[in-house]
Amino acid sequence: GARVFMLKAAPGTSLPHHTHTGTELTLILRGAFAHQGGRFGIGDFDEADGTVEHQPVVEMGEDCICLVAMEGQLRLLGLLGRLMQPFVRM
Repeated sequence: GARVFMLKAAPGTSLPHHTHTGTELTLILRGAFAHQGGRFGIGDFDEADGTVEHQPVVEMGEDCICLVAMEGQLRLLGLLGRLMQPFVRM
């Protein structure tokens, strides 16, 4: 149930509001993002699980590239998230 992947997002990108069914560890390799838990830049780790709801937003200036290790699935929140959930496999 665990997987590792690279995530690249353009400046100003707002990822969906979500939580997790397992643990997610994110290492920021380039750029930065912020969410309700703080700001995360190059070399920072962000850890999230089912107790954390967040909506990361990439800072302006450069792409954000992250290495993500995740157990379980994303659980999208809000009306749009619930409508999209059947089509999301992360």
